[in-house]
Amino acid sequence: SPPPAAPSTAGPAGEAAVDDADLVIVGVFAPKKDKDGDDESDEVEAIAFDGAAKELDEKLGGALTELAADNSKAFQNGGSAGSVTPALRVATPGAKSKRYVLLGLGTYDADKPVDSPTLMKIGSAVSSACHDEKRAASASVLLPGDRLGP
Repeated sequence: SPPPAAPSTAGPAGEAAVDDADLVIVGVFAPKKDKDGDDESDEVEAIAFDGAAKELDEKLGGALTELAADNSKAFQNGGSAGSVTPALRVATPGAKSKRYVLLGLGTYDADKPVDSPTLMKIGSAVSSACHDEKRAASASVLLPGDRLGP
């Protein structure tokens, strides 16, 4: 029989929830595209983490930024809602090692909330990431709650 699903903490996770989890899924919106139509470059603009995700990246010495950069072409830096990076295992002194996954939330638009189909893609991706990480006994999902809509 399959292992039990990893319990998760969704939403703006507190530091304790992230510290206790074996798997941390960090939701990121894609960087805003320039409006001048410069599509000549295949270069994908780097993710600029903010809020709790930025604090976590700094705590990890830029490991999340590096994960995004290493997977920028396939992950499109969060441009496709529900896309995920491969898990990155990070060992920190005095704590158990954790796995980190970046979760694409699509392109952020301040004028319209995230729609239901996009939320369904995000939920499905979280479920899949938890399922794929068989050894994770717990998971925390770090989302920019202030930007997901009312």
